[in-house]
Amino acid sequence: MINSLGLDDDLDSVELVRLVELAFDIRIANEEAEAITNVGELYDVLLKKIPRDETNRKCASAMAFYRLRRALVDLRSGDKLAPQFDMAPWRSVHAKPFFRQIGERTGLNMPRPVFSWIGKTGGWIALAWLIAAIVDFALSIMHRAVPDSLSFFCWSALPAAYLLAQFDPGRLPKDCSTLGVLAKKVAILSYGKLVKSGADTSDSAIWKAMLDVLSSFNGFPADQITGETLFLESQLRKAAKVAA
Repeated sequence: MINSLGLDDDLDSVELVRLVELAFDIRIANEEAEAITNVGELYDVLLKKIPRDETNRKCASAMAFYRLRRALVDLRSGDKLAPQFDMAPWRSVHAKPFFRQIGERTGLNMPRPVFSWIGKTGGWIALAWLIAAIVDFALSIMHRAVPDSLSFFCWSALPAAYLLAQFDPGRLPKDCSTLGVLAKKVAILSYGKLVKSGADTSDSAIWKAMLDVLSSFNGFPADQITGETLFLESQLRKAAKVAA
């Protein structure tokens, strides 16, 4: 079992809270978020905020699958869209507009597309800009002449990298290998919306949904996360010092 989710700073925890709010379709006030130190405390907050209905017993993943299948049939008829359907034919499409269309048709939250070669090129340009900026700064500190070409690159590279990232059409994530896997990811990101349509709201279902969200954020196996698992690595170090 893991002792911490490994978040390095408060910015990481803010991003995690935003993901939880998106997935569960709730709002967590700043003072509530600041009081949460471990997974168990987050679970208690979710139990208070998620509407409970004993009649809600539908499987969220199955609900997401049927919505996705209906939307995909509308876009591309003729395919037999079972959960094991290979998403390879869709990997050549531009993921951003594709996910936008599917999201509009299903009302669900889609995974974030990965960069295509366009976005990756922007990333390499940004890295080159960082190196050039360090060299530029070092030369100025040493009172040496900075080449005009280096200065021009420092001024122009970062905007170019930003534009490439913004206009990158994206690609489907490689781990979305089948329609069933995609449906599970969509269910994780859209649990709160699916609850409003009858998804299971039992304590165990909310706990599992929370673990899936946390696992998707940092990659830790869901079955290794417990209620005592801390969020910040600094909290773990502090607890170790107190114990010592």
